[in-house]
Amino acid sequence: INPSAGLFGLWQSDGAGNTSGVTKATTDALQSWSAQLVSHASQTNAAGTFNGSAPLSQYINRVTGTDVVSAAEFQAGFSITGKAAAGAQGTIRFYLDNDRTNGTEEIGTQLTNGGDGVTWTYNNTTGDYTISFAANSTALKKAAHNTYGSGVHKITVDANGDGVMQAGEASRLFLVASGTAETSHTGQALQNYSVQDKITGNVFVYFYGDPDGNGIGLWTRLDNTDTASNPTLSTTDRDGLSLNSNTDWDYYNITGVTGGTQATTGNTALGFVTNIAAQVWEFQMGQSASTDMNWSDARTWAGDHTARGSNTSRMASLAETLALYAANFAGGNTPGAVEAMSNLTSTTTVAGENNAPGGWTGTNIWTAAPTPSGNALVSLSSGHVLDELGTATSRVSAVL
Repeated sequence: INPSAGLFGLWQSDGAGNTSGVTKATTDALQSWSAQLVSHASQTNAAGTFNGSAPLSQYINRVTGTDVVSAAEFQAGFSITGKAAAGAQGTIRFYLDNDRTNGTEEIGTQLTNGGDGVTWTYNNTTGDYTISFAANSTALKKAAHNTYGSGVHKITVDANGDGVMQAGEASRLFLVASGTAETSHTGQALQNYSVQDKITGNVFVYFYGDPDGNGIGLWTRLDNTDTASNPTLSTTDRDGLSLNSNTDWDYYNITGVTGGTQATTGNTALGFVTNIAAQVWEFQMGQSASTDMNWSDARTWAGDHTARGSNTSRMASLAETLALYAANFAGGNTPGAVEAMSNLTSTTTVAGENNAPGGWTGTNIWTAAPTPSGNALVSLSSGHVLDELGTATSRVSAVL
């Protein structure tokens, strides 16, 4: 979808000094766009042909579809599928590193077909394979609470059998969880939470909850008489709130709304507010880029399957990035209780607010969601969703 022009038109229609509040028709239209923007993510496929990326000849598909093996999936057994080099029947080996808490990158232990509840099949003609883990396989280690990196595994497919991962050979991280996804955890086995890999910095978001609380407004520079490509022609203070001494950045509302009014789905005076239902969040997000880049380059970076080492890598949706915030790594490596993003975070002085995972150098993350003047940027440090020009530069991470 590309609703930016429509959103900008709605914004302009309610921005011309209107002091009575947005109309129901406009509010409904903005909320319809909001629902689409929140879930919008870059496309991907197993061969890696979306986003301008070159196809991968060898790859491992997302484990159980999310890279998170739930307690139920562990107890029932599951399979890992992918593609390796064809014609490798006599050399192909499978390796598993089931304990990365030592902080050392290694290929792990060679798996024995039929041992520790592990079996596999390999098609010598096509290179396709399936690795099956029986129920409660002893080859795997479940996550232990409050232990940095616990439960993270790396599967490696060594096509030429030399015991060393070569360029083009595939590996993938996945999390073997324990318990069930809950809103928060107290270290009990029946409550689970998100985990960060100690070596790569990748995070496995795994919790149940609503990542945007009562809804998040869009922080934007757009004023009436501005254009989508130049939102600084007018610097009107639309919301009466000078956050960080920057009056041109206002919440997505209209002239006449009381200063500091919070954006909630129940407040119809605010036209654009997210509304994400509580659900189980399960996905792996890679370490953020080390440098800032514009949105187009960021989307290419996230979708570069070769560089990311993933045939499914893509830019995250707005909802997924809010879920990353809610996982609340708080600058550390073991997350605390789930913390839904709230505009209260942005309109009050919350000391030390920083929900970026440990080791991530960037706290403003591009998302795939289009906005009236560009694309949505989520600030993990101050709790904003920004309407930012695509030519601006910021960090990006990728859902793998």
